[in-house]
Order: sequence, then C-alpha cells, then structure tokens
Amino acid sequence: MQSDGWPKLQIGRFEREGETDFRARSREISKIVEGFRMGRYQGDIAEFMERRLIQLEERGLDRLAS
Repeated sequence: MQSDGWPKLQIGRFEREGETDFRARSREISKIVEGFRMGRYQGDIAEFMERRLIQLEERGLDRLAS
C-alpha cells in the first residue's frame, strides 16, 4: 500500500517484451491509473482512457503499434 492509501500497481512484463517498451508501457499505465485515482477523467475521455488502459494491460506496445 502506498502512503496515499492506494494499492501499489503491479505491472507485469510480457514475454519477449523489451525493457524499453516495458518501461514506456508501465509509465503510461501508471499515468492513466493516477488520473483515474485523482478523478481527472470524465465522460468520453474516461471511456477512451479505460479502453487504452485495457489495451496496455493486455498487449505490449509493439503489438499495439501494428
């Protein structure tokens, strides 16, 4: 648990995912989750960010780009 009361994120690395891609994906996931935790997203933007978060959690960046 983090000092702000939220559970710490556990972001796993995909098989064959490069370190650079993992770090970029991890940063983006963290940024999106923080935005939800802080109530920054509303309406259509929240739906878009939720879809993006699901994509990042299910697939690596290299597969999202193709």
